[in-house]
Order: sequence, then structure tokens, then C-alpha cells
Amino acid sequence: MLFVLLCTFALTSPGESPVIDGHLNEAEWGTFDAQDVADGGVVKLRQDSQYLYIAIQSNIDTVSHVYLTDGKEIHVLHASASLGRAVYKPAGDHWQRTEPFTWEVRDPAIRKRFNITQDHKEEQQQYLARDGWLAKTFMMGDKKAGEFQIAKSYLAGRRLAVSFNHKNSAGEQVIVNYPEKASVAPVDQEKKLLYGEAPETVTFSTENWLDPSKR
Repeated sequence: MLFVLLCTFALTSPGESPVIDGHLNEAEWGTFDAQDVADGGVVKLRQDSQYLYIAIQSNIDTVSHVYLTDGKEIHVLHASASLGRAVYKPAGDHWQRTEPFTWEVRDPAIRKRFNITQDHKEEQQQYLARDGWLAKTFMMGDKKAGEFQIAKSYLAGRRLAVSFNHKNSAGEQVIVNYPEKASVAPVDQEKKLLYGEAPETVTFSTENWLDPSKR
């Protein structure tokens, strides 16, 4: 079952630029309006001179994605216990995976399990500089929130969609997509993507994805 989020946003940017830490605080996001749906899901967007920032508020512990496309590729930016990006290219009536998820920037709560000694903030900044995006991982701050930071140089010529898991008024766990009319992929495929699996082929639909340059 797919649940579509209705949301309004502003892209002007007074106040502090957000820090990717899982806390959607007033100084960073308080002046940016979003329309709550009946079930409580929220998306907010803002920008500064270098980055687009996306805030997500669910009513359950959430994992989240940003999808980017320039028509030649689709990049799936995944945030859960780690960050990862998968890449797809068109192949007939579907999209073929060309790069699977590679997991990096592990959540602070599990870094010891992987014997990671590098400072977490240092690793975040290196990842942002190299890959052009960053997001909060699952255990950072509010587990019902998501945050993304995407370089405008990476966004250039690309449209985007946002997905996250949420619970609707019937108590069902659903996938929320933004913008309002966005349909990312068939629900079974989108669910696999959202939970960190990159199927070999996906039937993506990109017609109603957001063009940030026109906002």
C-alpha cells in the first residue's frame, strides 16, 4: 500500500544551516513551513549557497531515501544503519542496476562492531566531499526523523523524489513519497529498495519528480 504525502515548502534560508545529527531543531527548521497530513508525515526543504537540505518527520522509526535522476541514471541515496548509494541505468522498459549499495558511514551505535576507529564527524565530512551527499543514520538523534544534505553541484540537472516509511491512520505501515504526485516504483520493488536491497531491475517512474532548480 502506497501513501502519498501532501507537503508545501520554502527554499529560502534564513537562520542556521542544518547539521546532520538527527535533531530537527527550531533554529534550523522552525521557520520552514510544511503541511502535516492526517497521519503526521512531514517533509521540509531548504537551501544555502552550496547545499539542499531535506528534513523528514515520520510517526514511526524510519528509514529514508532520496532518488535522483538526470534521465540517464537513477541514483538511490539510502540512509538506515549506514549510508549507501545504488545506481541504475535504463534498459528497455525497466532500469538495470549498474552499482549495488556500498555501505559506509556506519551509525555511531554500531561502529565498534565494525572496528571503525575514525572520528565519525570526520568520516561524514569526507563522505560528503567525495560523494556529494550526507544523511543521518538510524540511531542518530530522533529515530522518527530523517535528514539529507545534497551538494548543488551533485543536484545540477537532476530531479528528485523522497521516500520513507510511515504508519497511516489505519495502523498500517506504508511508504510515503514526495512530491505529492510522485510514484517511484511498484510498491514491492520500492519496499526492497527502502530496506537496503537493490534489485537487479526496477520499473522506476520519474514523471512527477521534483526539479529543485525551478523552486
